[in-house]
Amino acid sequence: HRHSQRRLTPPSYKPPTRRKGLLPQHSSIIHPVLFPTRASYSEAALARLHILRGTTTHYTIVENPAHHIMSQFHVRPLKKPRGLHTNDTIHKSIRLCPLTIEILDTPQLQRLRKLKQLGTSEYTYVNANHTRFEHSLGVAHLSEEILNRIRKEQPALEITDLDVVCVKIAGLCHDIGHGPFSHIFDGDFRKQMGVAVKNKAWMGRAFDVSVYEGLRELPDGWAHEDDSLMMIDAMLRGLGLAIDEDHLDLPLKQIGDGVDAQQFGIVDSSSGKFVAMTSRDWIFIMECIAGGPLPKNGMSIDTLKNSLERVEYVGRIDPNKEFLYDVVSNRHSGFDFDKGDYLARDKFYCFGFKGFEQSVLARLFDNACVAWGTCANPKKCFRCKHNSDARGEPVAGKHLTICWPQKIMPTVREFFRERFQHHLAIYRHPTTQACSFMICDILLLADPFFTLSTENEMNGHGEDDPILYLPISRTNLNPNSYWRLDDSILDLIHKSTDPNLRPARQLINRLKSRKLYKLCGEVDIENEAWENELWHMAEDDIVSKLLKVSDCSAEAPIDMEEYFIIVEKRSIHHGMGATDPVSCVRFVQDQTDLIKGPHRLPTAAQLKVPSCLTPCSFLMKTIRVYCRLDNDDVALHLQMCFTKLIESLKHGETRSKPPSQLHHERVNSSLSIEEDDTSDGHDEFNAHSEFNVLTQSPTLSPIVERIPTPRSTKHSIEFNLYRRAVKRRIEDDM
Repeated sequence: HRHSQRRLTPPSYKPPTRRKGLLPQHSSIIHPVLFPTRASYSEAALARLHILRGTTTHYTIVENPAHHIMSQFHVRPLKKPRGLHTNDTIHKSIRLCPLTIEILDTPQLQRLRKLKQLGTSEYTYVNANHTRFEHSLGVAHLSEEILNRIRKEQPALEITDLDVVCVKIAGLCHDIGHGPFSHIFDGDFRKQMGVAVKNKAWMGRAFDVSVYEGLRELPDGWAHEDDSLMMIDAMLRGLGLAIDEDHLDLPLKQIGDGVDAQQFGIVDSSSGKFVAMTSRDWIFIMECIAGGPLPKNGMSIDTLKNSLERVEYVGRIDPNKEFLYDVVSNRHSGFDFDKGDYLARDKFYCFGFKGFEQSVLARLFDNACVAWGTCANPKKCFRCKHNSDARGEPVAGKHLTICWPQKIMPTVREFFRERFQHHLAIYRHPTTQACSFMICDILLLADPFFTLSTENEMNGHGEDDPILYLPISRTNLNPNSYWRLDDSILDLIHKSTDPNLRPARQLINRLKSRKLYKLCGEVDIENEAWENELWHMAEDDIVSKLLKVSDCSAEAPIDMEEYFIIVEKRSIHHGMGATDPVSCVRFVQDQTDLIKGPHRLPTAAQLKVPSCLTPCSFLMKTIRVYCRLDNDDVALHLQMCFTKLIESLKHGETRSKPPSQLHHERVNSSLSIEEDDTSDGHDEFNAHSEFNVLTQSPTLSPIVERIPTPRSTKHSIEFNLYRRAVKRRIEDDM
């Protein structure tokens, strides 16, 4: 046997010929040999798996002359050879192929059933309790349908069944690395964890940092997409498979009991032959999720995107296949079918939307095509940023990308506007944010005392690491502990008997009693100097100024503590920050050439959007102040302090301005709307109270605009927008 040993997948290996309709036979003997290192894994795979320490098992094959591939592992074919259909609220019916079902039935995917898509939005909209599991199914369905439609309309692109199923799996697995409560875990929780560890205190209590000694930190810029890559590797190991980066074009490496690597694939519809998925296919899936090439060891996806390192795609190296990467995560314009599904799904559960057919995405779905387009952001494109002109500026190259006809441009605008409205009314709603801050505090109070195990209890071929117990904030160091973390963590903390978790349990009781953090004030940031000064202040500096205002207040003395105050800087945009996202979308003028081959396809261009369809700004910035303490007097005092801080910033700006500018602003100040303080609190009077807006133009007689007073909060977003619209209208008349 010693002389007949060879590697599992040598470069000269060729898969055995298969008779049509027959699956390959396996009868080789694999002998495990223990080594102190992990040579059977590439370093990049180890980095994604976050293995802390230990040994692994290597395999050699004793070749049997009668068969090409033989194995002592207990392998099986796919579970459902015929596939099935499942019903969906948005897409009515979703087809699941046998390969999709096998992936769907893994613990890593099933974990998404216990992750709510909108996190704490159910405290604002009672029906917003759908999960990331159904959203992932929806993205997989849309990815498959859009590629099948493009393949039918543009057959010269040569989209294969394997291309379609890879993008479909990418849509299915794109959220597999999400933490609990939407973006709280990899957002505010991680940010505030750094503050708590630095200060060794949180919410006025000591914070034990000794539990983090010896545990490494996550790389800078780490996000849930990085965790998705880790979870995909763990999912494949649970199936007895692994990516072999040394032999990308061969089937996955068989490393244990589970699915047969030779039968882990699909039947090609054109040839009728069975095609096994290769390691290159799974790297392609990961690249679709990452929105670009995969990072190297110890580097996050975001860090790679912001670096100057030269990288390229590995999954699909043919430039004529580049448009496949735009389906799940579009790096050019942000217009992808992940957003398409969650916008339609969230609108249904929050506002009673009727279905996909009546959504904005349905019209876009029916008109999508593939053409060449000039790069929309060459400074960030991993290809274009290395091609510079004489001035050193990146030169925008051309990419084969998903485009739309020119007539669809208003619908594209509506898609991005709908995204903005969802962030305004759902994702960043004051009640939703208050609950998010509470859950973040609960997790921080519990983190030093609540741990999750890294033990692999599902199957016997996990890592040989010693069993560790990781705190909540470090669970994504190991896939075995991370798949145990979901929205049920609050229930586990609430039902615990550990006296150290009593503060966290008390805050959970307050959340369940709906005694939420109170919004004490907000200010919209526009172009005024004092507003920009406030926006560029750090949150801690704003808190310090509020405490100073409180100390100097002549009102009844209230002992304000720093942890009473939460400052939120809310930034809402249409998808590309302050940039118009429609300018990053490419539109085709002549659709007659779309049936040609990739090299003869037309070039889609950027359209000049009419001013009547363009908002005056694509970025809305707001600063909000919340009160943690469940005390109306403290909340009212904080509201007064915030108002005084705003006034002091305004006056500080006024004193520094020249007299001519002061005169101009005094003239315009008469356009501001102030509340009528003559109300005696009776509903009959409030129903008829009004604001008077008097224009003082020297050429026009005064024009009185009568505006009804809002019945509810004086800081309502709708009222502020209405007030500004009236002010702009009067200024235009002047």
